[in-house]
Amino acid sequence: MCKGHQTPNKGDSDYETWSPFKTGCVMGRKVFVIRRKQTARCWNDQLAEHKNFVKSCICTEEDWECEFGHFRDNNQGGKCVPVDQKY
Repeated sequence: MCKGHQTPNKGDSDYETWSPFKTGCVMGRKVFVIRRKQTARCWNDQLAEHKNFVKSCICTEEDWECEFGHFRDNNQGGKCVPVDQKY
């Protein structure tokens, strides 16, 4: 049986916190889950509770898409510019 579900990321815990997003923040939310470490040689009980944590965070420019007919131009600091300006 795996141990340390209540204390992820500790040295003797078989669990870690993990985010599916590299920056941890997408669309104003940080999402973390507690999962079994890939190197842990144990198994989870089917009744084990899996916790998800959601926290609010400040949106950044990367959280928004450009309007139709525009694209994010990295040469202009990531601003949205019309497609016809590029060609």
